[in-house]
Amino acid sequence: MASFEIADRITRANEGGWQNDPNDRGNAASGLGTYRGVASRIHPGWKGWSIISDVILDLSPQPRFGTALYRAWVKKLNSVLHANEALQELVRSFYKTNFWDALRLDEIKSQAVANKVYDAGVNQGTGTAAVLLQRVLGAAADGQIGPITLALANKQNGDQLAEKFKQARIAKYQRIVEKNPTQAKYLDIWVARC
Repeated sequence: MASFEIADRITRANEGGWQNDPNDRGNAASGLGTYRGVASRIHPGWKGWSIISDVILDLSPQPRFGTALYRAWVKKLNSVLHANEALQELVRSFYKTNFWDALRLDEIKSQAVANKVYDAGVNQGTGTAAVLLQRVLGAAADGQIGPITLALANKQNGDQLAEKFKQARIAKYQRIVEKNPTQAKYLDIWVARC
């Protein structure tokens, strides 16, 4: 069966650190932004926000977004946040519970498939990840990975299924950009992580 630790290493490399891009739909007006894929607008109750808020206050004032000073400030902020072991454990446990376990990826045989579905869950939400997998498998797309989806996924050639899932994911990102051109600046990054 697939390993969370392997998938998590890949996804964490994609997620990077803290950002508060005003065009990122996951960021809340609170100024907390997104950290390693945990979006403050979507997950306002996450325990890591109190640590991040304290560090942001310690590093105040925050320079204006988009400036060289801002980029240097974010680099320093991320250095402090990444060194905080308690925060990193909160990220890991949050990912395991809310994405890996929610998608039942321990029950997927192919590591390649689990890696792709997990990363999609973190970046696009578990419902979207499940629907994409179900559509690729030709299953009823209810957004919940259950016994039928698992059985179908585990009967497939893992590498071929992972590639089909990748293509479905890319198409989903392209539709996002078509509907909202302000998101075009993220397209290359999204596609690269597929």
